[in-house]
Amino acid sequence: MKTKPNETKFYNKINNPTKRLKIIKAIKGNGLFRATNDVTEIIIGDRYECYITGSNFSNGSYLMGAVKKDAQKFIDSGQILPEFPKFPVRKTNDKYDFSKGILVGTDVDHAYWRIAYNFGIISESTYLNGLKKSDYKVTRLTALSILGRRKIYQKIENGEVTNEYVEYPENEKLKALFTFIRTYAYFVMHELSNLLGEEFESYNTDCVYYRDTTENRKGVSDYLNDKSLLYKWLTYSVGEENM
Repeated sequence: MKTKPNETKFYNKINNPTKRLKIIKAIKGNGLFRATNDVTEIIIGDRYECYITGSNFSNGSYLMGAVKKDAQKFIDSGQILPEFPKFPVRKTNDKYDFSKGILVGTDVDHAYWRIAYNFGIISESTYLNGLKKSDYKVTRLTALSILGRRKIYQKIENGEVTNEYVEYPENEKLKALFTFIRTYAYFVMHELSNLLGEEFESYNTDCVYYRDTTENRKGVSDYLNDKSLLYKWLTYSVGEENM
């Protein structure tokens, strides 16, 4: 029995792997089995099958396989990602003066997904497919965040799912890709906070808030354009909710 599947197939419309397990039982097949609240995975030889059994990832679930394939191809190519210093996920300027003007926010669109594409971790095809529908957002994040994650499977022997287990250890190289993506996102936010100086109010993950002036907007726009990052404006007055 192979222990590293190289073919990935996702079933968006089949929410019950029972029929597949019955076939495996009939032919007394050997393989691996893993079930969670959202997916059931079956590995037979080199064939990896993922059945969507929950509602959380039913939209765009094929992206999980596409991202894994692209990421592994990126690693196999031998490309080396640049290093960036680590900064916190959020930062606040405690001395910001709210009495002057209004705040504006600049929100980087699908930041992690865009960064993965910009650095070649995912292909253009995968990138564009991930943007086809707005409700793919959860699946996009999940596809990136699970890269290299440790998994434990039950053995299938002579067609029966047993209580013996096989562990897939963490793939450190794949896992490091998502770490890089997050590190770069926070680096960008930190750079913008330095660029804005006293006009900076706060940032959180992929959105930065600052005093709304023409100069500040231009500075932020120029920086993000240079990084090939997409964004939108969030404008509100002091005292508004959802700040």
